[in-house]
Amino acid sequence: MLFELSALEGTLVNIVAWLIIHLGVAYICNMIPSWWLKEEREWFEEKSWENVFYKRIMIKKWKDFAPDGSAIFTESFPKRNLSSKSFFYLHQFILETKRGEVAHILSIFPAILFFLWNPPTVGLIMVMYGLLANLPFLFIQRFNRFRLLRILGKAKKMTIQSPSSPYSSSSSREC
Repeated sequence: MLFELSALEGTLVNIVAWLIIHLGVAYICNMIPSWWLKEEREWFEEKSWENVFYKRIMIKKWKDFAPDGSAIFTESFPKRNLSSKSFFYLHQFILETKRGEVAHILSIFPAILFFLWNPPTVGLIMVMYGLLANLPFLFIQRFNRFRLLRILGKAKKMTIQSPSSPYSSSSSREC
């Protein structure tokens, strides 16, 4: 512990620090260029164990109760509902799940800073908070992305089979 605070001071500093971390990381991640998110990166690929994991944690039962952080930043992409099945919209949604995933990963790492002004037990509690406040959202981003990729795959097949499909609009071919 670098410096000592009273319990009340420590609690207030912890709350403000987490608020700054969450909002700051979200703000910075909103500025990630789309070209960076479009790059194929191994981290963003579905792992062989994930499908079983998401079933085991019953993500479908609780994911809709999680708040959507896009309400905080007006320029954010709302991810609460699927509002279109166009190629462009699905691609944009997939990019935004990657952006959200990066934001939640980056929000975990600053938890180590809480050891600077907290006793070790409180520092561990702050690390646990960082994990518990971000991992469920990280899982939701990944779960939704893989579902969207499957929808996109089906939409592409339909377009190939039927040129008059609603998925074949001119704006959807730009992605």
